[in-house]
Amino acid sequence: MDWQTITSVWGFNYAFAFSMIFAVLLAYWAYSPKERWKLSYNVDSSTVVDHRDESFTDKITIMYNDTPIPRATLSRVYFWNSGNRTLRRTDITPKGPLVISVSAGQHMLQRSVGSMALPAMDVQLLPEDETAASVTFEYLDPKHGFVCEILHTGNHRDITVDGILVSAQKPTKEELPFAPMTIGPFLVLAFFGLGIPMAGLALATKYFKPTPADPLFSGLGGFAYFIGSGLFMMLIFHIATTRGAKRFNFGIPSAER
Repeated sequence: MDWQTITSVWGFNYAFAFSMIFAVLLAYWAYSPKERWKLSYNVDSSTVVDHRDESFTDKITIMYNDTPIPRATLSRVYFWNSGNRTLRRTDITPKGPLVISVSAGQHMLQRSVGSMALPAMDVQLLPEDETAASVTFEYLDPKHGFVCEILHTGNHRDITVDGILVSAQKPTKEELPFAPMTIGPFLVLAFFGLGIPMAGLALATKYFKPTPADPLFSGLGGFAYFIGSGLFMMLIFHIATTRGAKRFNFGIPSAER
């Protein structure tokens, strides 16, 4: 049987080949043993009060320590170890510390560690000046994280994170790891996942020409085939949707203690 004959039926055969390649690459990506040191972060901000808000009147003034301020914004800065090796305090270089800062002209009003995966991580937020605070921790295991809470006078664009870690280099801004899967990746996975059992059945019926008595196409064999294909499809979805999703531990937020 030559390749031209095998690929003469467009769709199912190509779907089978691409599905298998996709599944192998996805499994390798999820369980790759390659060592990776990586620190990720994300900033989630919400304005507490803003004097430009129409719900406030000119008679209301926002004060902090007897000083008027234009607004008060609470920014939660999420840090997590997205690699597969533990990050340690010694990985933070003294000349390139891990620092959270606000833009020039803005001020930090209050700073605290909102939560951490384990108390032994000993996460600390140390004030540098009115615009910056350095972040230190004893260690940070893979899939563990912590949250720093910064009350400041800027907006969500005014928070920046900088620093150098010996192994992980600069922190990388990414989407929060517990974000739900978007519709695009879901549809791609659905296409390849459904293509595997359909392509396998199409190949078997066209080139092996089974009879109703063949075990694969008997009632019990067909049922087992589709159950197995369904489980394989579920495995692909599980790998893709749970790599990071809801597996990262940021601890208990201070508001919930």
